[in-house]
Amino acid sequence: TSIYIYCQIIDIKDIDVTITNNVSYSTLYDSENNKIDLYKNYSYNYVTIDKLKPYTIGAFLSIEDKKFYEHNGLNYKRILKAIYSNITSLSFKEGASTISQQYIKNKFLSSEKTINRKIKEIYLTKKLEKHNTKDQILEAYLNTIYFGNGAYGIGNASRIYFNKNIEDITISESATLAGIIKSPLNYSPILNYENCINRRNLVLNEMKKDNIISNEEYLTSVSDDLEIVSNNKITSIDKYTDFALFEASNVLNMPIEQVFTNGYSIYTYKYDKYQNILNNTLLAYKDIDINHYGNNSDKLATIQDKCGNVLAVSGISEYNLVNLNRQPGSTIKPVLVYAPALEYGNIHIDSQILDEEINYNGYMPKNIGDKYYGYISVKDAVAKSLNIPAIKVMSSVGIEKCKEFGKKLGIKFDPNDTGYSLALGGFTSGIRLDELVNSYTPFINEGKYNKYAYIKEIRDKNNNIIYSRNSTGTQVMGDDTTYLMNNVLKYSVKNGTSKKLSNCNYDIAGKTGTVASNDGISNTDVYSLAYTSEIIMGVWFGNYSMDEKYHLDASNNGGTYATSLIKDTLNDIYISTTPPPFNVSPNVVELDINKNILNNNHIIELVSSDTPDIYKMKALFSDRYKPTLDKLSISNNIIMPKLNISTNKNSINISFDTIEYQRYKLYEINNNIKALILDVSNSKDGVYYTKQNINNNEKYSYYIEVENIFTHKKQTTKEIDVLINYDYSNFDKIIDNEYNESLWYFR
Repeated sequence: TSIYIYCQIIDIKDIDVTITNNVSYSTLYDSENNKIDLYKNYSYNYVTIDKLKPYTIGAFLSIEDKKFYEHNGLNYKRILKAIYSNITSLSFKEGASTISQQYIKNKFLSSEKTINRKIKEIYLTKKLEKHNTKDQILEAYLNTIYFGNGAYGIGNASRIYFNKNIEDITISESATLAGIIKSPLNYSPILNYENCINRRNLVLNEMKKDNIISNEEYLTSVSDDLEIVSNNKITSIDKYTDFALFEASNVLNMPIEQVFTNGYSIYTYKYDKYQNILNNTLLAYKDIDINHYGNNSDKLATIQDKCGNVLAVSGISEYNLVNLNRQPGSTIKPVLVYAPALEYGNIHIDSQILDEEINYNGYMPKNIGDKYYGYISVKDAVAKSLNIPAIKVMSSVGIEKCKEFGKKLGIKFDPNDTGYSLALGGFTSGIRLDELVNSYTPFINEGKYNKYAYIKEIRDKNNNIIYSRNSTGTQVMGDDTTYLMNNVLKYSVKNGTSKKLSNCNYDIAGKTGTVASNDGISNTDVYSLAYTSEIIMGVWFGNYSMDEKYHLDASNNGGTYATSLIKDTLNDIYISTTPPPFNVSPNVVELDINKNILNNNHIIELVSSDTPDIYKMKALFSDRYKPTLDKLSISNNIIMPKLNISTNKNSINISFDTIEYQRYKLYEINNNIKALILDVSNSKDGVYYTKQNINNNEKYSYYIEVENIFTHKKQTTKEIDVLINYDYSNFDKIIDNEYNESLWYFR
């Protein structure tokens, strides 16, 4: 055991835990190297313990560590209680941390809950207590803990929440600050006022029990209404600092508290103009989607440029949205289904797919509303956000091949992500909004991908570069694929679920997504993504808690409020400028195809020299996969109809489909006499004919002569024989035999 403990502390035994009162707070800079100041130019200030009122100190001791001045850094009674709790719950969730331990963890260690980290924490805590006084430890602790809303240290928290110097705060405000630190999000006076008040009152009660305040002071304080600086509330919407510090924590491999208190200069991609526009727009949408329970949704919105640089991020929620992973719904279809299918030549954007009910080994997905459209183009399938075509396209490419393509775009997959539900956004672990937006960036970067980033560079207090972002892009798809996808998603804006963006006077493409709840009558997550040639914006409205009372009403889908928010944001961004149109790829060609062949045979064929203009249709193709002219002249082709015949006692019913450029002659043969009974030309309405007053036990035969009205070439269907017999015991058998022999024919 001793050897094991020694191995755990060998890498930390030289850490200097001597406390000085010159904490150096880190500074963040925006894309123009201006200091990011979310708090009205308050500088980060270190507060010495002599400036604190006794009741302010008492508030923290009462709720965090009553025996702080009595123990040697470790509260053994609490440790034993925590060990018992961990054993009985089969977890490692109870930490039994004193203020000294919390300081060590925040300043020098990670926040992982492991035995190894706990051993290091105990070792450094004993060392801390040996080399510093209790007042020094408490002072350092209060200046480094996080109070939410970007406030590190008690002096900064007092400024941000109350606009006061720390020595001027009241008993009620002191208890509020002490209560916040257990969970800065859940007990935020800005984001969750009621929770904050309940927590404050708990602290006040502990202070009363510890004789720090009198009963009269307690009664006065619990009745206080907190006066939070109102113009700080927009600060809570601006989430850039939170996301940037989270990224810094990851790239430097240290807790956020260490990042913020180590004096770093952190240079970000934040573009202040866009951030302010996004803050204001999102604030205007705060209560726009209140559901029938009276609750509104959690919200997150972000803007990236073509290289994945995050320019702005805003959010509204009681919860931490920084590492939010949710199902992406149909927004995943362009990047995980249709882009790889175009890249590998499985489809063209005008290819037709049969939209129908399907069953893939027991997997039976549905379209929204259980509505199916028959043969439909890829462009329309995307615009209508249909599920069946997406699954069929993924099937043609292959699930694993689609996943490999998605990984190149930064999409992460769980080992259980193996089914066709991926085509519809059915991810086991979900995806972050910034990852989702980032996966679209190659569409406006000629197929190159850069992983999203909030930070471009970090320097230490001596101005040495300790992190620099590698912004070299990787080619993940051809510029022909990106041009074609842009064409498809522009079409979606004009004709599909992103239609609220259709009156923008510049090139814009978009896709929406909606994730329904299990009850089928509400939604849990809705998305809208849209982009110009310069930037991509993504919006998520959702229910973080998954409590059904916070589900989004069914009318709140990706095409409604989320898309409107994008429209309002982009209109403000482009109020006096217009983004350039999307780049045109030299590797995309426009060709004429035969629309009748497409609409009737559901295949793409080029026109020939003698195809009439009225049957020509222009379509875009990758030069790599452009179609070729069929061996036969397209206009010479004859599309043969299927002749459908049914009978009853008194009549024969005949029907068949027709197309515009053909002539149809329906012939009847009876008693060796042939008669023309119908002649139809240049119609696409189809034919339905009924022969009345038929003779019993008489045989009739029918066939169609089909003629191309331009070339006058003709082709005849096989004759179908019909025998009428009033004896119904014999009728079905005769008809079935005759039907099976002669109704089906092949062209």
